[in-house]
Amino acid sequence: MTTADAFSHYYSHFTRDQDHFESRLARLKTPVKVVRGEKDLYIKKEMGLEFAESIHAELTLLPGIGHFPHLQNPKLTIDEVRASFR
Repeated sequence: MTTADAFSHYYSHFTRDQDHFESRLARLKTPVKVVRGEKDLYIKKEMGLEFAESIHAELTLLPGIGHFPHLQNPKLTIDEVRASFR
């Protein structure tokens, strides 16, 4: 499979996968924390807020970070994820 094939497959199934995911959110038994970059250009802040509210999760905005927090500031991202387990 080429990169283009993988990309095509992902986006051709994106809506179906998203619907599947969202339809099962109420079944979550484990607490969830939503972590997103404050300056994400791809996913609007309102979408993160809506998602966090829909699953009654804490939302953390990483200051100055965009769509790829694990690449833009790995230490901050790791520290935030680890803090979720305390």
